[in-house]
Amino acid sequence: MRIVHVTSELAPYSQTGGLAQVAGALPDALAGLDGGAHDVLVLSPLYRTVRRALAERDARLGSLRTTRTVAFGGKSHRVDFLPLALPTGVQVCFLDCPALYDREGIYGGVEGEFADNAERFSVLCRASLDAASELMGAMPDVFHCHDWPTGLLPLMLREQEGEKATRPHSIFTVHNLAFLGCFPKGLMSDAGLPWSSFTSHGLEFYDQVSMLKAGIAFADVTTTVSVSYADEIRTPEFGCHLDGFLRYDCPRLIGIRNGIDVDAWDPNRDAHLAAPYTSEHLAGKAICREALLAESGWPPACKDLLIGVVSRLANQKGLDLVAELVPELHELGARLVLVGDGDANLEERFAWLARTFRDNLSITLGFDVALSHRVFAGADAFLMPSRFEPCGLGQMVAMRYGTIPVVHAVGGLRDTVQDPEEGPMLAEGGNGFAFESADVASLRVAVRRAAQMHRERPAEWSQLMHRGMSADWSWSESARAYLDLYFDVQAS
Repeated sequence: MRIVHVTSELAPYSQTGGLAQVAGALPDALAGLDGGAHDVLVLSPLYRTVRRALAERDARLGSLRTTRTVAFGGKSHRVDFLPLALPTGVQVCFLDCPALYDREGIYGGVEGEFADNAERFSVLCRASLDAASELMGAMPDVFHCHDWPTGLLPLMLREQEGEKATRPHSIFTVHNLAFLGCFPKGLMSDAGLPWSSFTSHGLEFYDQVSMLKAGIAFADVTTTVSVSYADEIRTPEFGCHLDGFLRYDCPRLIGIRNGIDVDAWDPNRDAHLAAPYTSEHLAGKAICREALLAESGWPPACKDLLIGVVSRLANQKGLDLVAELVPELHELGARLVLVGDGDANLEERFAWLARTFRDNLSITLGFDVALSHRVFAGADAFLMPSRFEPCGLGQMVAMRYGTIPVVHAVGGLRDTVQDPEEGPMLAEGGNGFAFESADVASLRVAVRRAAQMHRERPAEWSQLMHRGMSADWSWSESARAYLDLYFDVQAS
């Protein structure tokens, strides 16, 4: 099987969220299946941040593999494909087009979204499609396209000349339906797209082009990153005005849960931690907890429930609910360590709360990789009250580190966190705490229950820790599901 992944983000070189983590880990997992029998190619833009990340890792791009010239709106762009050798056997090529990609930011800068994003990602799709066969040495079997920036590729693929049976197939993965990739309909002419596709059953969305809708409409199969999210986006509550389209025009919509990189997230080998530990030998976690308390300016012997949050500060992530709860943390017997950045109003609000409730809240504004690892390891519980969450990686990382998730039961959080409730559920696979309504009252109840179990029933808390740490959160099962899907699509 020859598989091409096309993505606008690729960890650890360019990333704004979970998309990059998936695009970085899934191809490696696929390449490791069946004794390395499958060829995997990853194509992604060469942003300025990629060059910096390569320099930090003392990694160099190889010699030019090929070049393509892509027309857009009367202009022509030269795109060079530069390879990066990886030990996993995955081929990675970055698309070098300085006029489009050599700038600060991936989708935008301090003044907002880049005005030419339609052009930037149309060129990504066209150039990737045109060069893939040469880069692989044979025609690919499947193009796997990730989120709205790659949504035009399935349509471009369908417009290629040749018999349908001999063309590559396409899989389109929706990582977050909220980002529709909408642009003025002049994009149709600029990108050379057929106007026949500009319909309510195609890529038209309120008289604009939605790149994400294009991917769903013209791919052979659409996937989402969890089973529950695939169901949720067919409803008005979570469908972002596409729920009817998804119900009636997208018969093949499949949820496959993301995994995490279990080598990158391993408490026994994590260089960022004060001490290593495993599920069988947890002494190191106690040391990590004491270190995190001290780093936060609190007594290392503190017995309160120590809650961690590593998140983008946004209402979608439920961080406004967390802010409302902060004044009650002392009464709940809990302390909170928060790392993240995002919405300016939330940043200002948490900064004020940290000054006012310094005995119960410690914040670090900005993203600190090493600190995030220390929070996952040192906290007792990990809070994810997202209003919607396509999959979520933080809850799986937390459980890998023996840190109990407290989540809003939605999307991938519902799929991965089973609430023990009281008593009997504990013996039936419980591994965390969940609440059904995205409001501060429900969040308060969940945090209170977690704090009570942590304080009063340590043996049960220990069971939750071991259950989370012993579960398989790797990509192995999900990668196999994707590979089976590729073969199924090829055979259909």
